[in-house]
Amino acid sequence: MSKRETKRAEMQRQALTSAQMRAIEAAAIASGRVSGAQLMERAGAGAVQEIAERWPQAAAGGRVLVLCGPGNNGGDGFVIARRLTELGARPTVLLAAARARLSGDAAAMAAKWERIGETIPADPGEMAERLEGGGYDLAVDALFGTGLARPLSPAFAPLAEAWSGLDDGRTAVDIPSGLNADTGRADGPALAADLTVTFHAPKRGHLRGAGPALCGELRTVDIGLGNLADSGA
Repeated sequence: MSKRETKRAEMQRQALTSAQMRAIEAAAIASGRVSGAQLMERAGAGAVQEIAERWPQAAAGGRVLVLCGPGNNGGDGFVIARRLTELGARPTVLLAAARARLSGDAAAMAAKWERIGETIPADPGEMAERLEGGGYDLAVDALFGTGLARPLSPAFAPLAEAWSGLDDGRTAVDIPSGLNADTGRADGPALAADLTVTFHAPKRGHLRGAGPALCGELRTVDIGLGNLADSGA
């Protein structure tokens, strides 16, 4: 077996369902070992580290478009925008919801970001127009994470098309939006990535069906959940 085949077999062995991942996170939070906000900070920081390793010049001074959703995946996106700013990048953050819809940890991370930058509510069509305007060195998909079980609506088709026109620099946070984290299916629009940064362990959808093609390079970041994986299996 080649090194590549060995690595893929190991990833298949480690891969979790979205429900297993939620259970692991919930157990860690319930134990008092970590808070949801701490996990979000670790996820965002880890994603930025991987982005900076892959695209060091762009992360240190480039223009970055960060697309955030209203849930925890969007919360990760706000952390990423803030930490990229600390490296010298110039993020623009678009939120696929009214600002008032944010709650919990995602709202807290948005507030931290807004101390140094602006959150701009935008529908998928407006996001597509921003992308088509060009000029971005990096783009971050933090719209929808592993909890999305339904296809993206047709309203996201123009965004997916504009996204596909980017030559390089596309990062998916946890999983490309539109890709089912369990089945690997993408039955509606989907945002293909050059780099997907997932957390704790690969998800089954990364490795099945359309997953490998949509994820690009897959990297897994340790966010301090330790050996709780067995508790969620």
